[in-house]
Amino acid sequence: MRRLLETLVDEGCVRRSTSGDSFRLALGLRCLACDDAYIRNLVRQTREDGFGSNHGDWSEQKKIGALAVAVGSNDRVLASLNVIYLSKAIAAKEAVKRFLPELKQAAEEFTQALAGPDARTALRARAHSRVSNPRG
Repeated sequence: MRRLLETLVDEGCVRRSTSGDSFRLALGLRCLACDDAYIRNLVRQTREDGFGSNHGDWSEQKKIGALAVAVGSNDRVLASLNVIYLSKAIAAKEAVKRFLPELKQAAEEFTQALAGPDARTALRARAHSRVSNPRG
């Protein structure tokens, strides 16, 4: 993790905090959060796709790609699960193909666990049916 942070410091994406051995986002990335139109579009696209992604989209982080899915309960997002990868090591379409199904499955399991014992029983039954009938 420290190596990644040092690389991001070199690229200007994060900076060392003057108050200790921690890191802070560089101003350029924080400005994205202040752009209402950008955020509305990002949320809309994420909802349409069913996952969030960064495939080197930010000029400050061209080397890094990521996929993320929401974990929620009662129509609220409580957390996210993500995979981060080097864009040069794997193409965006391949990352979606390889990682997204597992991320979505894990998020569904977390969501069901948060929903209570009845939902967990249904999840186990569904998982058992997938093992018994993997194609269908």
